[in-house]
Amino acid sequence: MQRAILGLAVAALVIAPSTSEAQRGRAAASAKPLTWSVGVGASMPNGDFSEVAKTGLNVQGTVTKALNNSPVWLRGEAAYHRFGAIEESESFGGADYTMSGRASVMSLIGDVGYSFQSSSSVKPYILGGLGMNKASYTVETEFDGEKESETESSNELGINVGGGLRFRLAGRIATLEARYMTIDDADFIPLTFSIEF
Repeated sequence: MQRAILGLAVAALVIAPSTSEAQRGRAAASAKPLTWSVGVGASMPNGDFSEVAKTGLNVQGTVTKALNNSPVWLRGEAAYHRFGAIEESESFGGADYTMSGRASVMSLIGDVGYSFQSSSSVKPYILGGLGMNKASYTVETEFDGEKESETESSNELGINVGGGLRFRLAGRIATLEARYMTIDDADFIPLTFSIEF
């Protein structure tokens, strides 16, 4: 999983040629002061978290502010990650026992990003930041026909780091992004495809 982020970072360094400061200034000045995006993708549990959750989906909305004459930019993000359920079944003395667990994370994140200048139509970037996350885990059990459900949730500060590629698609700017996110003892990797407006 971590190789995806490393691969994007290496690609950014390989395909991004150096440019003059004047070129950087013109590129930054031509950028919109604010851009919005919506995205969807997969969220993959990592480490110990992968033992209690499966790969699921994420949706996100972002607003990005370009800084004048600089390849550095700021981004605010709201995201929701819904992970796949883990299920177990056993039999005890002729009675069936089933258990399923579902995890989700709602995030509000602030990032700082850096766009590499490139003459290619594909523009690589890196980003990282901090966010507040509400992590929830629901366990549902059924034993001998009796069902029970219990949900635990907590608010946790988390960090994320990653990178992506910006490119033109059907007349708009699209991005493909991979990040590593850690929230307390839950680590996961969102892979997200977004369209900018």
